[in-house]
Amino acid sequence: MWRRIRPNQQTGAPGELVTLTLDHPVSVRANFGVTPSDPVLHGSGTVISGNLVQEEVFARGIYPAGVENVTITDNMTEATNDAGILLEQDEALAYNYKTGPSSGLVIQNNIVDQALGYGEPTSALLTGAAAINVVAYDQNFAWVSTTPFSNISIAGNFVTNSVRTGIRMENVARGQITGNTVLNFALQPTDYLWFLPACCETLAQVQAEFMQPVVVTNSNSVNNSGNKTNGSWVSSVSYADGGHRLAPESIAIANGQNLAPGTDSASGPGLPTELGGITVTVTDSAGVSQFAGLYSVSPSQVEFMVPAGAAPGVATVTVGSTLSAALIALVAPGLFSADGSGRGVAAATAVLTSADGTQTPVTVYQCGSTGCASVPMALGSPTDVLTVQFPATGIRGFSSLSNVVAEIGGAPAQVASAGSQAQTPGSDQVSVVVPSSLAGAGEVPVVLTVDGITANVVTINIQ
Repeated sequence: MWRRIRPNQQTGAPGELVTLTLDHPVSVRANFGVTPSDPVLHGSGTVISGNLVQEEVFARGIYPAGVENVTITDNMTEATNDAGILLEQDEALAYNYKTGPSSGLVIQNNIVDQALGYGEPTSALLTGAAAINVVAYDQNFAWVSTTPFSNISIAGNFVTNSVRTGIRMENVARGQITGNTVLNFALQPTDYLWFLPACCETLAQVQAEFMQPVVVTNSNSVNNSGNKTNGSWVSSVSYADGGHRLAPESIAIANGQNLAPGTDSASGPGLPTELGGITVTVTDSAGVSQFAGLYSVSPSQVEFMVPAGAAPGVATVTVGSTLSAALIALVAPGLFSADGSGRGVAAATAVLTSADGTQTPVTVYQCGSTGCASVPMALGSPTDVLTVQFPATGIRGFSSLSNVVAEIGGAPAQVASAGSQAQTPGSDQVSVVVPSSLAGAGEVPVVLTVDGITANVVTINIQ
């Protein structure tokens, strides 16, 4: 099932409503948020790939249950209340919903960051035991000692900043946990513990397990080997807005510790691939490795351009000698704001064009000691056209200009042009015509969607 959240006039304010659009009708049980599995195929052959799931409150990131021969690969879950990826057998009677066992599941090459505890302090011990969690429980929400799961593979994933265990495999007959990177785990292993099931383990055992990077319990014939569980953690995000999706030839920042021995910046027309003794290598989901061009390096940040042609999916990003990962997509639109946060007034320029072709520059924002503020822009006479140029990154890979869609203050706005800027490598620009109907609208949000992916929301002011 494909879905898109279209934040019409979205500003990010608490309680704000969004519209969820589906590409076809689905059958969902009344007052229950799960679509039943196909009773014959159990999802066989399904591949869940290329998704970014973030800031989920009272929810799992990716949730397969009662499935067979399903692959979950090249996704990223970021800040979830429950497990980032949860495979469960749920036999509880409380809500008349049974998932049954699963088999032949492959979980590989995903990023699971900041799982457990987002938005509220805790989740139950059963489902919230690990960032990637495999568990079965009975009709009374108690652990079972049997092995209803079979042939479960968890391999090559990056799991970071988990409140409890990084990866936990329970109730599995025949499986593997291999080649995963699990860093900065067990951040709060003994906090917010509630609902200890009657079966199988004591509170002391649970607390001890939650301090481990990888746990295999109540299982047999599971290969647990080759997992990296120590080292530095690095996060690579968009330079424009801190977003977790990156695109080829977009500008990114790697945040971490001791990334470079000192501070250095690129000079000259091109980008070097070595700066201050540091290189950044991006190995994409197809296994192709390329050096990234570098803008600047420092002990805590390295600014780089994602190599051209990097394949979509989870890429390994090696900063110096530090291994990390990033989610690559064909487009990852990010708009620059005046204060550099990715929020508030856009770091844009504007021009008012009269009927005779005369062009007059228009100020979009001004910054001072207290921050940056929007400047009201007049639309001029009825024959004048106000065009705003928004600096961006991660846009140039769009499929066609018709799939670059803009709304200003909730009104559809014409996108006059979009593409790369020659001045700075990795920089893009989108030119948007302000609808005349917005005269007097004041401060309004700008919502840009590129090939179905919505950028961070910035604002402009219409007089």
